[in-house]
Amino acid sequence: MPAFEETILSFFETIPEYYGCQTEVSITLCDDPSQTELHDATWMIATFELARAAYRHRGDRLMMEGPGFYFELSASRLCHFHQKGRHKFEFIEDYGNGLFRLTKIRFESIY
Repeated sequence: MPAFEETILSFFETIPEYYGCQTEVSITLCDDPSQTELHDATWMIATFELARAAYRHRGDRLMMEGPGFYFELSASRLCHFHQKGRHKFEFIEDYGNGLFRLTKIRFESIY
């Protein structure tokens, strides 16, 4: 298994430690995720209490959910995953034709 996939697998194996934590998900649709100024991007931010996370085989999706919130990442489209700090993670999905989805997840740790 490539190191990239092992890192993502490790993230989802340890995610239960964040169950019950306030979780912020920031999603940006853009044509160049390396740009720090995303004036031409479309984005959203949601905050919820993480209740569950899992891998959905049908459709090859990584999912997270909490009260009133459900979110999925396409495992097959992931081209980047990085831990940006303590309890902060970044995913980039490549949807082709110059469209990327940048997802930043921040957990408010109970520790």
